[in-house]
Amino acid sequence: MKEKLIKSLIVVCFCFFVLNGCYDKEVGGVVVNNEESIQSAVSEINRNDRLAFDTNLTINKNKIRINQEVKLEITLNNNSEIEYKIGTGDKVFKVYLENKETEIIQKILPITSNDLMKFKTLGKKNSLKEVYNYSFTKQGIYNIWAVAEIYEIIDKDYKLTEYKTNIIEITVE
Repeated sequence: MKEKLIKSLIVVCFCFFVLNGCYDKEVGGVVVNNEESIQSAVSEINRNDRLAFDTNLTINKNKIRINQEVKLEITLNNNSEIEYKIGTGDKVFKVYLENKETEIIQKILPITSNDLMKFKTLGKKNSLKEVYNYSFTKQGIYNIWAVAEIYEIIDKDYKLTEYKTNIIEITVE
């Protein structure tokens, strides 16, 4: 019992010194302030929060001809056990296309956007899905991806978070 109390006291003191900047860590002969380690811990927590949502892009064909339609299916999944009240607007996803030869990136969908904000609850393990049909007018090799723009209500304020899907390569012949 006494040993546990002493160990707990040592841990508490160490944490106090770290949080108050009294402890510097030396790495390779260079003194690194503890603020960096605290910031990395905070960013790790933030990164884990972002993992609550998962995005995915699928297409029905990777090789197509000019003016042939390709079906793009984009999903946003709530992987967490928390229900989110989110603003979806008219369209959740913006689709981007990069010509690999010219490296020019352009937003291709949606063509128009509606600024009307609609809020819905994205419940536990729920997902949003949008399906687009798109046809390419020029030959080439393209990278295509989507970004979900989600407005979360946090403490009666809006926070915009973007979730990028995987990148898919399409060849247009």
